[in-house]
Parts: sequence; structure tokens; C-alpha cells
Amino acid sequence: MGITIDQVHIDRVLTALRQQEAWYRLDAAEALCPYLTVDQVFLAIDYLTRSGQVFLRMDANQTYWLMALHPAAGEYSLASPAGMQNMTHRPSLS
Repeated sequence: MGITIDQVHIDRVLTALRQQEAWYRLDAAEALCPYLTVDQVFLAIDYLTRSGQVFLRMDANQTYWLMALHPAAGEYSLASPAGMQNMTHRPSLS
């Protein structure tokens, strides 16, 4: 039996991440969408990071953090959790 994920699940995870006002710990991400399985949440996050809609970063303590990008902004200034550098992301137009 395989794990299934569809665009609706991906959109729900992205919406939940966009509602967070700061970086969000990866190990707590399953709490964002309690109606999805842990595997479905992590598959959605994998898709979203690979497609550039979510940043995934590791801090000095080897803790992974997530932040969703907001496409209407044009330039993203991302607040940092302790131990991480502030980052600015400009979307690629290629």
C-alpha cells in the first residue's frame, strides 16, 4: 500500500504554513494538518520545498525549520529562529 497525496493536501499544508508568522519547526509540522497522516504532511512539504514554495533550513543545533513563501511579495525577507542568519530571497525569473 502506497502513501497518497494530492493537490488538495499540498494546498492545505501550504496554507497552514503561510499562516505561521515565523519559522516553523519541521518536527512539529504534522500538527499543522491533524486530519492528514504524518507521511502525507511530509510528502507535501517535500513537494513544496522542491518546487520553491517553502524554505527548509537547518540551524546550528541541527534543527530543521520551515517557512512558506508568499508569491505576491516579490522579495521575501524571512525572520530567523535562534542560531540562523537572516535571509532575503528574491524569486528567480528564469
